[in-house]
Amino acid sequence: MQDKGMLKLFCYVDESGQDTFAQPDRDKIFIVGVVTLTGDQDEFWRLCESYESASKKGIFKWSKAQHQTRMRFLRLIFADDRFEGALRYSIFHSITKKQFQEATILTIARAIKSTNVGEVKTRNPEIYVDGLSKENRRKWGAALKGQGISGHTMHGIPKDENHPLIRLADTIAGFVRDCVEINSEEFRTLELRGKESGTLIEVKQ
Repeated sequence: MQDKGMLKLFCYVDESGQDTFAQPDRDKIFIVGVVTLTGDQDEFWRLCESYESASKKGIFKWSKAQHQTRMRFLRLIFADDRFEGALRYSIFHSITKKQFQEATILTIARAIKSTNVGEVKTRNPEIYVDGLSKENRRKWGAALKGQGISGHTMHGIPKDENHPLIRLADTIAGFVRDCVEINSEEFRTLELRGKESGTLIEVKQ
């Protein structure tokens, strides 16, 4: 039986911005998106799929989805209080390509720690990372332990696998990147909506 206040935590992780480091004259930006959820993961899986269908975004990742459909999808997510406190991200500018993994691990650790608020504590996080190799699962697991995370299990999700919660992490990373790079009123308004609803949370470095 699960202890009162101790909730099993699930994390889904993806990144955006790696391409900016391959372009010498472009401002560098690296975004890590982390979805942190407790409870029935099948329910969240179905919920994301239903919003992907309703918004007509479909299974496309952020960079490949049509603009209006992906924005419509996020409006549905931000309006659903079941995602309150679930969507976290970090922004990095002053790093190198060799530091991508370190930045992602740091964001995961801080995202997990930030879910432990008040009397509610999380335990034994299951961490799913887009494209994480078997070798890196061990390395990342050890690195997270060094960051004070224990009882966790690392999972790699093959590239382009049909996983709606990884797609949600990709959506958050892609959206935040566009908020920084495009900085239009449309993006600012939706970003503010996500933050005011308590759904979208920046994990400060």
